[in-house]
Amino acid sequence: MSWLDSVLATPVIGLQLSPSFSSALSYPSHLSGFLDNLIKSEQTVNFGLVQPAGIQVTLVNTGYVLKFDINNAVADFQYQLKGEQTPGELPAFGSVDLVAYSAIAEKQISLLSQAIIALAEQGSPLKCNRFGLVARVTLASDSLPPGVDALKSQLAGSWNHPLLKLDSTATIRLAENDHWTELCHHKMTYENSVQAKQIRLNLDWQRMFKMPIELTSAETEEFLQIHLTAGLKYFERVADGGYDE
Repeated sequence: MSWLDSVLATPVIGLQLSPSFSSALSYPSHLSGFLDNLIKSEQTVNFGLVQPAGIQVTLVNTGYVLKFDINNAVADFQYQLKGEQTPGELPAFGSVDLVAYSAIAEKQISLLSQAIIALAEQGSPLKCNRFGLVARVTLASDSLPPGVDALKSQLAGSWNHPLLKLDSTATIRLAENDHWTELCHHKMTYENSVQAKQIRLNLDWQRMFKMPIELTSAETEEFLQIHLTAGLKYFERVADGGYDE
């Protein structure tokens, strides 16, 4: 179980693509089978065209959104607020049922995999230049994991006067070999006041490939799973305090 599963955290998974108008302009037709399969599974789907040369697929009432354009393939997730309104009164929002971060990410990988394989089977395989995994995290300021507390101190630095507010980003190159460069953007924001009880942390882990990776129908699922696992492994290092090792 990941530490992200026990806090309010949502993932974004993104692939930066080698631009191809022939691939992008074929998305509506080449993804039709993928969309039909979603509908057959009794999933309501909203479909729309976006710029530049892309599509957006929204899985209604689930929070999942897929976006494909000439430059990117992205799986996002947003919690759906449910509320009721009495005439003459402000809306009242109910509680949200939290879903484990890792479960959301696995669902995103499944959706991306199905869509990318559908494109490959239609003769339009995508070429990936970069894989990215984001964790958008909201944490209680008095119960931070040890590594996040250490990161907070490192980003805040040392001041002779009281620190009232932090809005800081550190981009670190983590590793490099002949095939890829790995880095992570660490962004933290909080206010140092009695009223402020939360810290917002955004971790954006990326692996940039020195040669584009063609996503074939036979290799796509394994490629996505390998890089999801690598990103999650680094996020565990952040919580444990090994982010700078």
